[in-house]
Amino acid sequence: MALSMTGGSREQAVVSRLEQLALNRTGAQWRSRVGQGLRALREWLSAEDGSERQLGREAPRMTYLADRLLRQRHRLTQRLDRLLDVVTDVESAQLERSLWQLIREARLYRRGMSELMYQAYEVDIGGEH
Repeated sequence: MALSMTGGSREQAVVSRLEQLALNRTGAQWRSRVGQGLRALREWLSAEDGSERQLGREAPRMTYLADRLLRQRHRLTQRLDRLLDVVTDVESAQLERSLWQLIREARLYRRGMSELMYQAYEVDIGGEH
């Protein structure tokens, strides 16, 4: 099973970077850095494409969770794309609020994927010995 979410360091770094940007809303390049962070999140989400279904096939009892996470990723991607469209135009306070909402959703998705991977690999498949 070759999945892009091994170790969790890349997606954690992406989400942490967005958190830092949301906390430090200063500087002339803030919006540009937010845009870069959002594009990095989009890249990570795109890399996850198909992971949920693959895990659902590997552990059929987890199909419901896999489908739910697929829908969650789709909604997260839509929200992210809408935010990318307005990152230079929306008021700073609104951008910050939207960024925090996106961060919360990304954390929930990441947590769900971690649980799905654990359940599929450790419980259903048996893990490494």
